[in-house]
Amino acid sequence: MARKKAIENNKKRRKQHTASTNAAKEAKERALVGTKEHPGPLYQRGIGVRWEGISLGGANYSAFTVSELVTLAVVDGKMDKKVVKGKKKAEVCTIMQPYFLLKQAYLPAVRRTNAGVAAARLDDP
Repeated sequence: MARKKAIENNKKRRKQHTASTNAAKEAKERALVGTKEHPGPLYQRGIGVRWEGISLGGANYSAFTVSELVTLAVVDGKMDKKVVKGKKKAEVCTIMQPYFLLKQAYLPAVRRTNAGVAAARLDDP
């Protein structure tokens, strides 16, 4: 009888510990991603590469690890973790293409300057 009671108490403790660990992990993931107003490191890195080329063979393919992409997909992309968890990096990038396109649309346009254009000469007619 006492043994069953101890087993039940251990199960309860494990559930409580798992719940608190999961809550802490979610808070850490949210802090990594951040928000539009207060972007976290992952969000800032995405803005830095303008959310472009994060696909197989793309110029910014190595900008994120698989776990970071999964975190972005779940926290900011509102995707189910089961959809992206356990997949290879190329598959996760393919699944997240609509997310990247949406983030690109929110970025401000690149301002073009005349820095590379030669100035007109004064003695030219």
